[in-house]
Amino acid sequence: MININDEFREPEAGPSPGPELKEQSTGPRYPQPRPIIIAARKAGSEYPAKVKTEDDASETALQKIAPTQRSISPPLRYDIPHQSMCFFLNLFCFQAGRLYSFPVLDFLPDMLRTAEDGSCVKKAAMAVSRMTLADRYSGKDVRLQTGREYGQALRLTNATIRDTKASIQDETVLAVWLLGLYEMISVVLTHGRTNADSPTLEEEWQAHLLHVRGAMNLLRLRGMSQFTTARGEKIFRILKAAIQMRLFILTSVFSKDFDNLEIDMYQDEHEFVPSPTANRASAYFHRVARLLEKVKQFLAQIPLQPEKTRAMAEVFLKSGETLDEDMAGWSKDEPGWDMMRVRAPTAGTMWALYPSHALYHFYSFWVFLYWLRFLAARYKLYEGLIELLKLDVAQSSAKPRTAPSRVDIRMSKYRTIIQMTASELIGLTAYALGDVTPTGDFNSSISGQHPRQGFQEINVVAAMQLVLPLKMLQRSEYLTATQKGAVDLAISHIGDGFRRQPLMFF
Repeated sequence: MININDEFREPEAGPSPGPELKEQSTGPRYPQPRPIIIAARKAGSEYPAKVKTEDDASETALQKIAPTQRSISPPLRYDIPHQSMCFFLNLFCFQAGRLYSFPVLDFLPDMLRTAEDGSCVKKAAMAVSRMTLADRYSGKDVRLQTGREYGQALRLTNATIRDTKASIQDETVLAVWLLGLYEMISVVLTHGRTNADSPTLEEEWQAHLLHVRGAMNLLRLRGMSQFTTARGEKIFRILKAAIQMRLFILTSVFSKDFDNLEIDMYQDEHEFVPSPTANRASAYFHRVARLLEKVKQFLAQIPLQPEKTRAMAEVFLKSGETLDEDMAGWSKDEPGWDMMRVRAPTAGTMWALYPSHALYHFYSFWVFLYWLRFLAARYKLYEGLIELLKLDVAQSSAKPRTAPSRVDIRMSKYRTIIQMTASELIGLTAYALGDVTPTGDFNSSISGQHPRQGFQEINVVAAMQLVLPLKMLQRSEYLTATQKGAVDLAISHIGDGFRRQPLMFF
């Protein structure tokens, strides 16, 4: 894991797609194809004008055979590094920009093109790209090499951040972030396929948290120097928002790590606010985080007087409820900010079997990102408020009760809000996968009319944004059994979306 203050672990301790990492192998071994010799025919024989290759649809693949002895060129060997890198760059850099006008990592291809082969960013990109493609192959070789690449990237990045000058370069920050992305993709692709060597939910959580903290510390070390170039400034703006969201989700109000949440990394003038509505959603996110920091500090204190403890808890409860009530109708201030119900019928789509995963959509992907912030903050807020209520429950549990108390009613209300928020997050699965248009129709029903396509391109950037909120729900103790199953299905849908993507070469 990457932590600026800690050593990297050895590659065998890193996340592994399976126990194959313990084996020794030199990588993919494909049999060498032998040339096929066509002997010259006798004079007067008829020669076929063309030979049909495997690709019947390609006119350029038809080749004439001369009447003399010649060998047909053998097919190219599978180039796994090239395939995996193309697959990764297409999903994360080109496809999102082409389909959704969302060029987030558009600078990454040029960075990788100019980076040295042995650099940490090159190794990190190769590791995450192999992980992205690993499920497309049935053999052990690709998965084995995936773990090797990851281990090499960890060692190289560890060595790089010890160098004062190299540690603040754009490439180093991206290497750390890509290793965190590796953890997320690994979680998605291996979801539901556990074995004795699989990490626990807590180990998955901590693995990703360390990478996120490492990226945050690097941004802090870079200081104002990262604003001297357009690329450095874009990296800062993208990663800062993502780091804040991930740290907020990955830490719990009763966790010892929550008070280390450095949500105010930089001043407000460094915030990019595209609209008043976006600013309102961001302000809610930050205020909830600050309130929960105070709640955590309060819960860590040993109460001396029950009456004083109850009074202070009530102050926090009122503050939290007021924060949430002030957000009523927050998306109505500007057009296009509402979370809308999908009105198209699910018949003929995969969502006919999973209607709870295809409930909502947005006009804009940017709006989706701010709604994710709002929903995650609302969930965490009420999770923290329930922890405060538990203090009152513990103090009054010894008293006999004949009717539900005010605390019981409040607890039920908070649980209901958490479950409603969870249903909204689950209902965004189809949209996050890119299967819902801005007008609320299903892309899969359109592509279903053209079965030869065989796939539906996904918005992988949006889908990965939804992974951590879903993992947050997976750890929740307040969801219903049905919602727990729906969360598992949502994560599985995202993994299946990766597997349905076509291989792209360029």
